[in-house]
Amino acid sequence: MQIKVKFLPPVREHIGKESVILDLPAGATVAQALAAVRAQFPAPSDMLDNLLFMVNYYRAQPDTVLQEGDEVICFKLLGGG
Repeated sequence: MQIKVKFLPPVREHIGKESVILDLPAGATVAQALAAVRAQFPAPSDMLDNLLFMVNYYRAQPDTVLQEGDEVICFKLLGGG
């Protein structure tokens, strides 16, 4: 199945792309999608840690099962003050 993975800043800057299309086996999870991203785009190890996810604009967990055509958004919460 194909899914689209979108990256929001600052993840986007470290990946070097706004989004990618992944071919994953049926029943793959968000965690498996992230593993595929890590394999394709080596980034500083901590950049892909502690990410938050949305699947089709709904909050998702790493064990969320994906469907054909899903869109996964990866982002980090940033703090400041």
